[in-house]
Amino acid sequence: MLGVSLDENGHHHSVGISNREAIGEMADLVVNMEHTRIALCGGVHEFNERAREREAGALEALSKRGISVPEEWRLRLDISLEGGREAFRRLWAAESRPTALICTTDTQAIGALDEARKYNVQVPRDLSITGFDDIEYSAICNPPLTTVSLPITDIGIRSAHHILDLITGRPTIKSEKLVTNVVLRGSLGVRTST
Repeated sequence: MLGVSLDENGHHHSVGISNREAIGEMADLVVNMEHTRIALCGGVHEFNERAREREAGALEALSKRGISVPEEWRLRLDISLEGGREAFRRLWAAESRPTALICTTDTQAIGALDEARKYNVQVPRDLSITGFDDIEYSAICNPPLTTVSLPITDIGIRSAHHILDLITGRPTIKSEKLVTNVVLRGSLGVRTST
């Protein structure tokens, strides 16, 4: 399993990141910005370990900070722009609204940003939105998206080295965890609404 996600069970050779730890760092940053009413938007869990790990990591980090996320704010939708738009519509239609939305993909976060604009919701004043992946478009959104940056190039290089080591019989470590980085941009601000 050479790719983006680390096999944290140690069953397979892997080079990647810990989705749990990476989203946990994002959750901590959101809480440090004084948000306590936090919603989550991620992918459908069936056949998607990455979606499960990211949601679990966010919930775990928030729980450690004394924050619980209501079930109706744990959205599992298509990993698409429309999935993010739908997440925003569901949250904004409710009587009780979050002050921050942690999306576990940039694609969903960008969809939520787009839908917020249609509703004249000011990001981050009315709602902070974060993503995960640091895709190329995240830096040019309006406002630019706060996200988790993945070491994609390093993952590719290290994976190639691991494969060559396996082919040639050289000793290799079974699992290599690489570091992610939270990139703070304009879509996340200090909570101003109640």
